[in-house]
Amino acid sequence: MENRKKGAVVKAVFIGLLAGIALLSVYFVVVSLANSVEHAVQEFFRIWQWITALVAGFGIQVGLYAYIREAIKIRKLAGATTSITAAGGVSTSSMLACCAHHLTDVLPIIGISAASIFLNKYQESFLLTGVLSNLAGILIMLRIMQTNRLYNEQKGALRAIFKVNLRKVLYFAIPASLILIAISFIKTL
Repeated sequence: MENRKKGAVVKAVFIGLLAGIALLSVYFVVVSLANSVEHAVQEFFRIWQWITALVAGFGIQVGLYAYIREAIKIRKLAGATTSITAAGGVSTSSMLACCAHHLTDVLPIIGISAASIFLNKYQESFLLTGVLSNLAGILIMLRIMQTNRLYNEQKGALRAIFKVNLRKVLYFAIPASLILIAISFIKTL
């Protein structure tokens, strides 16, 4: 059983890395096709902190999702599948929010330049929404792990995190994120 747990961790890390690389690749393909490779590289370096945070957050979410799915199979926990499905929805939502600003690259091509101007104006707000959604998704996944004890209590890098009451952290983080997002959009007006 211990070997299966270690295998689940290795598999989850690999899947998380692949997901991050895939998201970064999609970014470069979309921006390159909409404009040019040079523009994609320039845009990446202009907002590299945001892109890095989005890619890392998405990769971590996918890795945690993969780990939880595997841990549920190993422990045969039926009740956790509903929670993980909800967390998967948060992960998908955060990816959509983070990629919404890339519509500014595609909309002028299909003749909707007014929407492009709107999205470009709020680009940082959409990026912030994506990053904070990723954070919420990660916290939800960690909470699922904590609730179902899907971690090694004696050792492991995440042991200190699981000593914290993640339910209380979520109750603070989600409203705080919504307030920050609202302020970001209002500030751009």
